[in-house]
Amino acid sequence: LKISFSETALETTYQYPSESSVLEELGPEPEVPSAPNPPAAQPDDEEDEEELLLLQPELQGGLRTKALIVDESCRR
Repeated sequence: LKISFSETALETTYQYPSESSVLEELGPEPEVPSAPNPPAAQPDDEEDEEELLLLQPELQGGLRTKALIVDESCRR
């Protein structure tokens, strides 16, 4: 990979427009039809599983143990 620069253009600077001016040029965003909101009473399944695991007394002792960190330098 070779990267080179033109000696005559090394001091060229660029001025980029601000975000607000670009947004003004583009105009307002088109309205996207909103999908019906899912009921708020249904939390994520993953969160439910995590909560159930934390509530099981036989698994709570495992949370108190120190984690073993293994990296590539460990022998197998």
